[in-house]
Amino acid sequence: MGYRSRERKRDEELPEEEREKRKLRRERNKLAALRCRTRRRERIETLEKETAELEEQNNEVENEITSLQAQLKQLEQMLKDHHCPHGIMD
Repeated sequence: MGYRSRERKRDEELPEEEREKRKLRRERNKLAALRCRTRRRERIETLEKETAELEEQNNEVENEITSLQAQLKQLEQMLKDHHCPHGIMD
């Protein structure tokens, strides 16, 4: 319906007081944006570090699984190769 767009005045068209307010608001916004970018960058670095640590843990667990599987095969083979002359007692 009747939306009116407010055109922004150029700095030189504003009274001194309004120019100062705009300047301060822009400065505060600039600092807030910088803090936001810094926090985002720090969060990304933290997540990348956590990811690397978890990948390392995952590799260690996978290596342990491989080792345990090989040990299991070896034990199964030893059991299969073993001939007990006395039999198993219940």
